[in-house]
Amino acid sequence: MKFDTIIIGGGLSGMAAGISLAKKGQKCLMVSAGQSALHFFSGSIDAYGCEGSAVGSVSSLPSCHPYSKMGKDTLIELTPVAKSLLADLGLDFVNNDPINHYRMTPVGLMKPTWLTMREYVRGSDVGQLERWGKVALVGIKGYLDFNTSFISQNLDRQGINAVEVEVTTPELQKLRTNPSEMRSTNIAKTLVGDALKAFAAEVKAACPEDVDVYLLPAVFGIEDDGPVKALQAEFDKPVHLIATMPPSVPGIRMQTLMRRKFQALGGTFMLGDAVVSGKFEGGRLVSVRTQNHGDMDFEADNFVLATGNFMTHGLTSDRNGVYEAALGVDVDYLADRKEWTKSNIFDDQPFMSFGVATDDNLHAKKDGMVIENLYATGSVLSGFNGIKEGSSTGVSLMSGLYVANQITKTIGR
Repeated sequence: MKFDTIIIGGGLSGMAAGISLAKKGQKCLMVSAGQSALHFFSGSIDAYGCEGSAVGSVSSLPSCHPYSKMGKDTLIELTPVAKSLLADLGLDFVNNDPINHYRMTPVGLMKPTWLTMREYVRGSDVGQLERWGKVALVGIKGYLDFNTSFISQNLDRQGINAVEVEVTTPELQKLRTNPSEMRSTNIAKTLVGDALKAFAAEVKAACPEDVDVYLLPAVFGIEDDGPVKALQAEFDKPVHLIATMPPSVPGIRMQTLMRRKFQALGGTFMLGDAVVSGKFEGGRLVSVRTQNHGDMDFEADNFVLATGNFMTHGLTSDRNGVYEAALGVDVDYLADRKEWTKSNIFDDQPFMSFGVATDDNLHAKKDGMVIENLYATGSVLSGFNGIKEGSSTGVSLMSGLYVANQITKTIGR
């Protein structure tokens, strides 16, 4: 089967590239093993975790960093494109451009970020929350992935009085018959329609009347943001959400909306499959084969490798080295295995910067040779530690858009 572009991986980076290319009329195939890093989504797109301007910090990054390879001017050009793509999906993000604002983590700490979903708690460019005097911090009975005690302590450090309450409903009680069912995704599927109204009534009954705002876990709206808006409409005071431990309901919502958009634009989406080999000829990738389709060759003019890092099995390792799992392309890593990690868990761990070797245009390399029609995007790239930097989602989104532009340019040559 022949396509214009084949995208290997269905997370944020692959989806951004696929949607952009499909909008431009390309016949695209996306091969996705299933769960992506969006299941760990914080509700924010973190361009670069620093105070001040995230894009402004690019000039200080090493040349091997994906942002440096894309270039500051290109990132500035892609910024409105990224926002437009998200808005077109029906995802309502807010920002404080050109300065980072702050998001609240699942334990109540404040961290710099670029874009945040409107319903989430967010702070100013100096990390301060709105001057609430008293807030209702609402937990769900039996739901262990949202610790109100940690959040309350960190709100108290900002001079905010948090009243902790815990609520449940008959519908939620049914989930508790099996502890493994009390997860964010199952709660989100339960709290819709009348069940959502009943939950809101329980919250109002349990909370003091003089609170300024209600803060709840982000467990609403797994298909779209309809339940979030419905919940907010039940209260006469602001309702904001706080990220929970994974799985992330808004992350799954985002992935679902991106997949639907890709398919609506004519893209072919193969879920539950994985690329296991590729045929290379004359410095180009000609075709790939997948786990579920045996000896069927999938051909394309261009390919995008967006399989992620160790967490999503885009990279693997053994005692002898680090490998890219799908196509066996070159990986940048330290030869001495003893140098892969640091003894202090809070140090910058070297292995987090391992990834696919690319040229300055994000073409992947194999056996030291640049593969002119194979691009790498997102967390499979080398040269950055997305967790330590606070840049994972930003690199994924921007590199996906960047590669789509690169492919479009080659078509016109």
